[in-house]
Amino acid sequence: MPRTLCLALVCLGILSGACTSPQPMEQNTSPAAAPVKSGTIRIEVPADADVADIPWLMAIDSLKEQGYSIETVSLSSDLSAAAMAEGDLDIANLSNQHAWAAIGQGAPLMTFMDKSASTFMLLAPKAIQTCADLDGRPVASNGVSTVAGALLNAYLEKNCPDAKPQILVVKGGSNRTAALLSGEVDAAIQDIDDLIKLELDRPGEFQPLVVFAEASPGVQINSHVTGRQFADQHPEMVKDFIKAVLAARRTLQDSEALHEAIIKYVEFEPDRAQQAADTYLEQAVWDASGTYTLETVQTTLGFLQEYGDLPQELTAEDVADLSYYDAVLDEMGDQ
Repeated sequence: MPRTLCLALVCLGILSGACTSPQPMEQNTSPAAAPVKSGTIRIEVPADADVADIPWLMAIDSLKEQGYSIETVSLSSDLSAAAMAEGDLDIANLSNQHAWAAIGQGAPLMTFMDKSASTFMLLAPKAIQTCADLDGRPVASNGVSTVAGALLNAYLEKNCPDAKPQILVVKGGSNRTAALLSGEVDAAIQDIDDLIKLELDRPGEFQPLVVFAEASPGVQINSHVTGRQFADQHPEMVKDFIKAVLAARRTLQDSEALHEAIIKYVEFEPDRAQQAADTYLEQAVWDASGTYTLETVQTTLGFLQEYGDLPQELTAEDVADLSYYDAVLDEMGDQ
């Protein structure tokens, strides 16, 4: 916790009723403590946080330590967008599809920072070798109007246009894993954490049939979003949040620090935590140096305009304001 400032007391000696000359006051050479922050920030937190959410959770803890009062709420991405548009939520990690669709409909929201590289993939048993093998087979998706769903559609269209899998919407990664393990589906959209769990529980049985970060490079699933009015009224809060996230990402570039954070925040067993740490660092999931730009936003926006259902007239400037992010990078510097 930040220290409070101490007031130096100057004592005057009084001897025999007469004042002596005051001695020179010693200079205080200790650095000034950072001022305690104040104010309330209402932040969305995932109900089922995974490893990709750890910088977000660490940032919340850091803001609390700085003195902010943090109110947290867990909502689905579309409900979070609505709550933010109504002024009932300040900062959230939202699906780009949901957030930018709301902006297209007039919601006064903006992306102010990236979350992570895509961690989603299409997992299937080893017997399925290509997407053509999925023709007529059940495939579990996390939703029709999702970025991952659009990534799957784009991959099928480009690589096996004649394959017509039966797309089933199954919410929740654990539910899709259960469907995959039981044989109810022959492939499922999952993330890195799900693959790690499957490898530990059923080693060698499943494989990534499609890694979306490789199939559609630069397309991001989620981003950090706030209301434009909140950012206008509380720019320092937005910048402090960005600082805390970037500081967490930089700390997590160390394997041991990431391993400990995974155990603390996601409660993985040590072996699974180490495998997750190695995988996340190998995949460079978090941008610690600050390379998020409007061009990065445009890559995802253009993809969703082609394969999702975002309005064609939306531009990167319509959905994102990176001025707060850029200001923080100027202060913190690149790593």
